[in-house]
Amino acid sequence: ACTHREQAGCVVGWSQVGDDDDSAAARRLRRAQVWNERDRFEDLKGREALCVNPVIGQAGDIAVEARRHLGGANATGMEWGVRPAILDRQVSTQCRNGLLRHSKTSTESFSNRGSWADRRKARPYNLFFADMRADAEARLAVWQAESSAR
Repeated sequence: ACTHREQAGCVVGWSQVGDDDDSAAARRLRRAQVWNERDRFEDLKGREALCVNPVIGQAGDIAVEARRHLGGANATGMEWGVRPAILDRQVSTQCRNGLLRHSKTSTESFSNRGSWADRRKARPYNLFFADMRADAEARLAVWQAESSAR
């Protein structure tokens, strides 16, 4: 797991749930799996799930205020190639017990709407779009600097 944003060759990943959604958190952890040494999936078996906070680009249980959130985007219904608006400072975040917990957002662009079945599908927005872009750019710059130094 990446321990800071100025690091390349590490893994960034998380599974997000709302701060107050304990039932979803329990379900997510029950269903979480990892690759074993025989290239098969197995349950976590007491291991903590990977959680790298996308807002700060590092693992750990640091609480991050919403003012540091670079922004999410909802591209639902947009034409191909059009960049969606970035909505920043929407959520506070913290990795807790292997899950990325985030505060609720009051923005309609980041609400789950539709039928019961629609709400079970992948969300039609990316809450950490700008954070992930900044993370990838920072790690690429580090990797390029390390590669040119060799």
